[in-house]
Amino acid sequence: MKQQDDSKKQANNISIMRTAIICYSYTNNNLMLAGEILTRTGGTLIPIEEKKSRNKFTIFLDVLFNRTPTIKEYLHLDDRFDHYILISPIWGGKIASPLRAFLLKEANKVKSYSFISICGGGQDQRSKIENELTGILHRKPILVVQLALIELCKDHPLDLTNYRVEKADLEYFNDEVYNFTTTVTREFAPVVTA
Repeated sequence: MKQQDDSKKQANNISIMRTAIICYSYTNNNLMLAGEILTRTGGTLIPIEEKKSRNKFTIFLDVLFNRTPTIKEYLHLDDRFDHYILISPIWGGKIASPLRAFLLKEANKVKSYSFISICGGGQDQRSKIENELTGILHRKPILVVQLALIELCKDHPLDLTNYRVEKADLEYFNDEVYNFTTTVTREFAPVVTA
């Protein structure tokens, strides 16, 4: 109950800071996460979509050859956003190529950002993602969080490539999502002077 009350406070604080939630989701797992973060923060959701259809083979080719796909038009970015929350899957230890396409196009506008992903959960992946983001955007993220699906299958194996997140899965990661949104909110809480 306390976290629900705190989530409402987060939405009030973070909406002052004008947050864009940039989301690419191949399986809708990360779109569900984006919806949860949107509820907690009150930001503006900007979905990233590809012009061509995607399958596992094209994912493999993008990772192998570092290809960047063409993405559809999206909400025009301007100076109205103070912070960007980036959400996408992680493919082969890299951010999903459609999100990378967005970042390459908008790098000069993304001044402050954080990244969160529902992903398989590879070893040392968080630092790889932070380095990749820093290389593209020329500044470090405030926070990088991976919600590893492998944590859900400690007692039974899951087919991580085909797994579809459900509401109970998001509840499993509630503490991590809460900590993520709290950290981002605290970073941009308005300064009150007497």
